[in-house]
Amino acid sequence: MNMAKYVNANKTSADLVAVCTEAIRQRAAGQVPPRVNGVTFEHYAALGWCQQHVREAVEATAFGREGDWEGAKCCATRTAQFLRTLGYAPQTWATAKLGDLIYWSPCGSRCGTCKQDAGHTGILHHLDGATWYVWQNTSSGGKGMCIIPLQSWQRNPVGIFRAFPLAAAGEQEAPTDGERRINWHGQYLDPADVVLVDGAHFLKLRAVADAQGDVVKIDAATGKVFVGPASWWPKDVTP
Repeated sequence: MNMAKYVNANKTSADLVAVCTEAIRQRAAGQVPPRVNGVTFEHYAALGWCQQHVREAVEATAFGREGDWEGAKCCATRTAQFLRTLGYAPQTWATAKLGDLIYWSPCGSRCGTCKQDAGHTGILHHLDGATWYVWQNTSSGGKGMCIIPLQSWQRNPVGIFRAFPLAAAGEQEAPTDGERRINWHGQYLDPADVVLVDGAHFLKLRAVADAQGDVVKIDAATGKVFVGPASWWPKDVTP
């Protein structure tokens, strides 16, 4: 089995997502150019810097300085090709996780160095329902550095790679069918009932109630949601 080679096994995919989130936070707050862990995203408002931004995010996470990631090449297409030669295991949509690097081609622009189509790249930032949101630099809508939903043309990437492990060294990695199982009142919730957003776990209310033997009821008159033993609630409150 081809095991992924990590940029820095002491950092995690959650650390990479945190760097991306902080860069966006600084831009939104007017703290520009964003600077995270010693790395400056100087082209945050410019267009066509997708490969540089992903490189900078990886280097801010792994090294705290620029220029040390051997996998980064002249453009997104060349980087995706090189990551395969380095032994990074490509993921699929079924195994993709937050923090994975994602690459597409073609983009319609030529790389001035390798002369291939330059391609496009970003980092899987979070899931909203079934929709992936991607941290990237894009010329779409003149956005520059941003976090936006996966576009229809981005559904068929040429590569999805994991630059960092899902869990810190010495910890068990998350199961492949979900981000992480959560023990709630002695019951492990199904991974489908656990959502990981920006490094925080959110639990589906009915799953939590079921795990602790409670029920969820909604007061139709007020819209209030109650969680507790069935005996607590009057019969006119609908489950």
